[in-house]
Amino acid sequence: MLTRNIYKETQSISNGSTSTTITLKVPHFVVAQYIFVRDAAANDGPADNSISNIKVSMTGRTIIDVPGKVITYEEGFYNCAHVSDTNTRLGDNKVYTIFYGEQKPIEGYNSGGVAFSNINNPQITVTHEDPGNATHELVVVSEYLQLTNVNPDDGRVQISYSL
Repeated sequence: MLTRNIYKETQSISNGSTSTTITLKVPHFVVAQYIFVRDAAANDGPADNSISNIKVSMTGRTIIDVPGKVITYEEGFYNCAHVSDTNTRLGDNKVYTIFYGEQKPIEGYNSGGVAFSNINNPQITVTHEDPGNATHELVVVSEYLQLTNVNPDDGRVQISYSL
């Protein structure tokens, strides 16, 4: 069966900083990425820190450069990726989502993705509010697909292939 899994990467945000870059090391074929700023000291979900711009670059070239609250999936941004500003279950804080492919992935169907492991110097740069004295960090959660099977003899679940 086709299942989904995640790969999380973090980067500390320096006090006084309004822009943070993370170099992606995800070894899988990524179908979506979820980006947010969190309070590292509280070790919980998104912090009350708004993101004003998201930039994705590969091999030194910017391929996505969007204001965080402008482009949404519903508006039909089909050229490179879909970026949506969605509320999380954690309150009014924001998780920004990039869907790679021609449409938002749904269960059992995926229209594309990016293999960051085959790209030189993939980075995400986020423009955000100055965290002040708080210990905030940028979090990028990459979603990828994997093939999973269940052994009919003993019921063991095994991952047979991660894309």
